[in-house]
Amino acid sequence: MPVSAAVLALALAGPAAAEPTQAAAPAAAHPMHGRWELVGSQAAVQAKLDRAVEDAASQLNILIREFGRMKLRTATGLCRVYAFAVTDTSWSIQCDGKKPYARPHTGIHNTTDADGDPLRSQLALSAGGAHLTWLGESGARHNVFSVDGDRLALQARVESESLERPMKWQLEYRRLAE
Repeated sequence: MPVSAAVLALALAGPAAAEPTQAAAPAAAHPMHGRWELVGSQAAVQAKLDRAVEDAASQLNILIREFGRMKLRTATGLCRVYAFAVTDTSWSIQCDGKKPYARPHTGIHNTTDADGDPLRSQLALSAGGAHLTWLGESGARHNVFSVDGDRLALQARVESESLERPMKWQLEYRRLAE
């Protein structure tokens, strides 16, 4: 079964139609709150993402490997700058100045991807980061953000019925001055 375009494309586009949330008080000094910039040269980061794609593509049947490789590249969507806003009741994420995605701290949030396909998000917010899961028809993407001082680690994992092993990669970000 081919990797779902809807699940894999969410890495780049994220949800297309997030409901606006009411303004709420900022959460007291949550370490994710603020802006974060990707660490590393474009070439080094791209090489890391290419390795993840090739490892995952090698699991696919030779007849669909090139198509799968295309979809997997889409799933490694890269944000050069993340902006997080954490309040007492909501959490939002913004990639490279695009429209932010806001959701409550708890529960499953229904939305759509850039193509209008149904998508659900689940958030586990902790004192030192967050675990955001995007769930689509045939797979999921997990983004685990962990803060250590002025550094933010992103561990990403894409799971699909088409992959025996999840596609994984890790990136590092540094806090930008407000």
